[in-house]
Amino acid sequence: MSSTKARYAVRFASKLNILLPRVTNSSLQLPATVKLSKSSFHGHSISKAPNKGLKPPEHLEDLVQTDHLIIGGGVVGLAAGYKLTQAKKKLGLNNDTIVLIERNHRVGDETSARNSEVIHAGIYYPSGSLKEKLCIDGRKQLYEYCKAKGINHSNIGKWIVAQTETSQVEYLHKLKNKADVLGVPAEFISVQEANLQEPNVKASVVLESTSTGIIDSASFLKSLEWEFSSLSNHHLVVNSSATNVIKSPFGQCYLVQIEPTMQEAGNDSAYWIQTRTIINAAGLGADHLANMINLVNGLPATSPNFKYHFCKVWDCI
Repeated sequence: MSSTKARYAVRFASKLNILLPRVTNSSLQLPATVKLSKSSFHGHSISKAPNKGLKPPEHLEDLVQTDHLIIGGGVVGLAAGYKLTQAKKKLGLNNDTIVLIERNHRVGDETSARNSEVIHAGIYYPSGSLKEKLCIDGRKQLYEYCKAKGINHSNIGKWIVAQTETSQVEYLHKLKNKADVLGVPAEFISVQEANLQEPNVKASVVLESTSTGIIDSASFLKSLEWEFSSLSNHHLVVNSSATNVIKSPFGQCYLVQIEPTMQEAGNDSAYWIQTRTIINAAGLGADHLANMINLVNGLPATSPNFKYHFCKVWDCI
């Protein structure tokens, strides 16, 4: 089983280079040692043990305060910031502040920078799973966003091919039935047509996923970064790791301990930030962050105790 058309993604993306302007904001009262993101790009949070000697301020006015704190500056964190911005406008909450912290020196420097740049159709995931639903809905929204914002992408489609093995042929027919149920476009094409389009592919059955595409992920990240940081009351702070979460004594809020990921001249001080909501987009550190938040919310350390399982489920039909 293999895909042929998706191999052009790297070739396509390597020719693209869109640079957008950078804007940062300074209205939020952050400590003088904190660096707002400048002209570059890096990614996320949750890395080292917290500074246990750092006590929360005794007075509310001594705290950095925000309405919403997004932890993690990958594509998920930036997209969450973008959608939260849209929600603010609809709900008339334009005065709400949002802080997005990123542990690297620029956004999108980890998992978001290491992918195939393929826009998936959503037919491979376990039936009825949240991943299946989010992939299908997200694909549609992603194409709409790319068109609206001028992000380089192409709906090139993808071939899923079977050789002569009966099991592979049966699998493709099951996959086609699943796609039909989900409303995801997928069509069989004849061997003759396949040979005309791509004579180097030898297959007995070819299923074309017509909604699969490719995207310039770097431009997508830059666009999301621009959409977020160009607005007032939005603050993108890099080189900052969330190392502890506790309950705030000043109302129904969280206190999050922020420390510089790398010690730099003039930027070696940890501080606390108070927030009404936390959006966990910490990537490979998301399980650790979720467990810290659960403790604050009164859940036992072992129930639930989130832990990543790095595996794929292949039999999803």
